[in-house]
Amino acid sequence: MHKKYGIYKRIVKGKTIYYYYVYDEAGKRQCYSTGKRTKAAAEDYCLELFRYGSLIPKRRDKTLFSTYVKDFWDYDKSQYIQGIIKRGGSFTRTVADWRKSITENHILPYFGNKTYMLSECTLFFAINTPGQITGRRVTT
Repeated sequence: MHKKYGIYKRIVKGKTIYYYYVYDEAGKRQCYSTGKRTKAAAEDYCLELFRYGSLIPKRRDKTLFSTYVKDFWDYDKSQYIQGIIKRGGSFTRTVADWRKSITENHILPYFGNKTYMLSECTLFFAINTPGQITGRRVTT
């Protein structure tokens, strides 16, 4: 039987960073950075994770981008739009239909028939957005 976790240090770009390792359900060793520079801080960090049962981070979301956007702009089905309305905001059917049209006619065809994960598309938009996104506008 393995210990719940172990701590070790590594030199990364000339700085000491402490990492911890845990064993998953299959008994395979998994390593993660604590981001801490002292052993005491790393111990505290790991104890906190252990208390909350979070030593092994949750797996990344495997949602396909096309699945995610399927009903995103559907006025009646969208959790996003209904959430805005429930919080006292306004969102018209016209705006929802317009954004749905842009998504279906421009964004989805850009990605083609490939099965991109939502996380990949989010990263793509972050990297390929020119300029700064401020409020409702993208400035170059």
